[in-house]
Amino acid sequence: MKLADILLEGYNDNIQEVLFYFTERGRFVKLKIDGKEYYSKEGQQVIQDLVGMSIPDYAFPASPEIIAIEAALNQKGIETNSFEVDNS
Repeated sequence: MKLADILLEGYNDNIQEVLFYFTERGRFVKLKIDGKEYYSKEGQQVIQDLVGMSIPDYAFPASPEIIAIEAALNQKGIETNSFEVDNS
């Protein structure tokens, strides 16, 4: 059983909010699901399991791929938002 299956088993019915974090240069850093943080590859896997889409290693909040992922989550009734973070 995959880690995301364990983490999300029955949980995705109760997810309220998913937040995406990217560096100013566009590198995907982490994902927050209702306050729980999933970094890099783990976050990418969770989204893959939730909506069947991949978060690119490099993207920006306004990237078409991120907008599509957010739309798919919104269709499931999950609020989303994306941020650029200063990592200096």
